[in-house]
Amino acid sequence: MRTLARSVVLIILLAGCASATGEIRREGTDPIIFVHDLEGGMEMKVGGTLTYNPSSKCLFLTHTQGGNVEMAPLIWPEGTEPLLHAGKRGVNVPGKGQILQGDQVDGAGGGIDPARLAGITPPPGCLSAEKITPIAITQFN
Repeated sequence: MRTLARSVVLIILLAGCASATGEIRREGTDPIIFVHDLEGGMEMKVGGTLTYNPSSKCLFLTHTQGGNVEMAPLIWPEGTEPLLHAGKRGVNVPGKGQILQGDQVDGAGGGIDPARLAGITPPPGCLSAEKITPIAITQFN
């Protein structure tokens, strides 16, 4: 049943990703973030809590899916910069401002095929959190 639920989530995530044809790259050292220059077609609702994993030094979106708590890797819009502020890790997003660990993330985006990330060498656990599809955020509410 759990595999079926994850398959449905993957299909929904990929459906939110109509035209994902841009560069994805790694930025920063602590936190480590991933940034995209993707355009259009990504309108799936994205929401949850920004979570920092100290062992991987990466940021995740923690959300509940089908009664299970999941941590999805995040890929941020172009121009987003990693941030350490008052002891909390996060990002500074152009046009949005600071989002720190523990803050709510509310926006839109879509799932990214993990194969598109093959050229990026992240620390273990950054882009493969329990085989959850990475989410590219394209806009914020």
